[in-house]
Amino acid sequence: MKNLQSQSEFDQILQNSHNNQVLLCKFSPICPTSLMAQREVEEFLHTRELENWSIDVIKSRALSRSIAEQIKVRHESPQAFIIKNEKVMWHGSHYDLTREKLAQKWLEAESSEL
Repeated sequence: MKNLQSQSEFDQILQNSHNNQVLLCKFSPICPTSLMAQREVEEFLHTRELENWSIDVIKSRALSRSIAEQIKVRHESPQAFIIKNEKVMWHGSHYDLTREKLAQKWLEAESSEL
């Protein structure tokens, strides 16, 4: 996963989501639940080539909160978003972040029309 570090990178992610949907995740390096979720996301990504980004919510707290306000989804950690055409198609947090759930929601978002 690429580490998201700036608002301009997030703006580019939104632009890229017009061509391909994007997975964006928020993790905390000090939270055991976040570590478990991160492993699930990595397993999901292991067999797929897709644009994916992560935010360290400790190091990039202000950016993480700014993104939450911009996309109008309450900040949580761990948290994942599937973004397509600049819209959040799905978001989940904590124990929703399993490789099976991500695969299901990824396919649903791919087949949905906006």
